[in-house]
Parts: sequence; structure tokens; C-alpha cells
Amino acid sequence: MFFLCLSIIFLIGMLAGSQPLRAGATYPSHPCQCSSIASGTEPDVSAENPGSIQDSTSKSRIRRWWKRSISGKGDRGAILSTLWISTTLNYLYADLMGFMDMNMLAQYLTGTVNGITMTGGFLIGAALFMQIPIMMIFLSRVLKRKGNRRANIIAGIIMTVVQAATLLVGVPTGYYLVFSLIEIAATLFITWYAWKWPREDVEAVSTYGIK
Repeated sequence: MFFLCLSIIFLIGMLAGSQPLRAGATYPSHPCQCSSIASGTEPDVSAENPGSIQDSTSKSRIRRWWKRSISGKGDRGAILSTLWISTTLNYLYADLMGFMDMNMLAQYLTGTVNGITMTGGFLIGAALFMQIPIMMIFLSRVLKRKGNRRANIIAGIIMTVVQAATLLVGVPTGYYLVFSLIEIAATLFITWYAWKWPREDVEAVSTYGIK
């Protein structure tokens, strides 16, 4: 699922970098038609597989986008923000599935989950703690490079350690283990990605960023 999220991010990057078609312009429906139109001959579409050409072009575009992002030439703040969105959705859906689990639901109704009493203070602390990934969605887009990098590294480490610690409380269910592994992988990647933010990439802020 983590790789599915990354694939979605790649597709967003590809769509953002694509050029719009001009109104009234004529475009060949197949790559073979480019040379055929110039020579005046009939294009031989059957000589090539359009599906394989399209797949090859898409893979090449994804590779170029990935190398551009890793090298720091992409909008690193926007990518980190998108990663936090994906991670936060995993946190939310993991909790939602807990209500679908009758054993966990029974514990919620008693007010004690895996030996932890759900007091008002505990819930307030949990609410404040979850502001970390939620606020990072916004902060990753508006902070300058130095503050952005530090905030993502600190937030990524905190969320990774806490999520890993929750696996030591009681016996985690199968679905919770799956979500936790995805969340830990995501926050580790966020930490690494922010750590690798090039020092010279000072101007790499998002569309909504402050320069």
C-alpha cells in the first residue's frame, strides 16, 4: 500500500509536468505518424504496439521525475506534504478499522484498551500528539528549507518511534500490524528524504511556500 501511495505521488508529478494540448492543433495519434506525416506516406501503425510504447513512455517519465525529486530539483516541500497526507490517512483508517473489530470495540466500550485506560487526559494527549502529522502537511509547504528540513526530520523520528512502541503494547492485530509497518516505512522515508535535502536547494518551496 505504501508503494501504491508512492505510485499515486509519481502520477501526480507526471500530470503536473505534462504540457496541455493547444486548441486547433493537429497531433498524430501514433508515434509512427510523425515520420509518415513528414514524408507524406501512410503510417504503419501495425508495426508497433501502441500499448508497449505508452508503457515505456510512462516508465521513462516516472524515472525522470523520481531522479529529479531525489536530486533536489523537484518541489521537495510539496512531496513531503503529500507523504504526510498519505501517512495521516493510514493513521486514521487504522483507528477506524478498530471500531470494525468486535474485540477492540468491546474494549473501547469498557474504556480500557490493551490495559490502557482511556482517561480524559490520555485522550487530550493523543489529540495533541496527532497534530504532529496533521500540521506537517501544512508546514512542509510553507516553511523555508532549513526549518522545513529540521521539522520533517524531528517529526519523522518521533512518529516512527511512537508507532514502533505501540507494537509492544499487547498483541497487535493483523490489520494493525500491516498499517503500522506502512506508517513506519513512510515516516522513515520522510526522515531520510528530509535529511537528504540539498543545502543549495534553498528555493525549493511549494506553490504556497514563503520565499
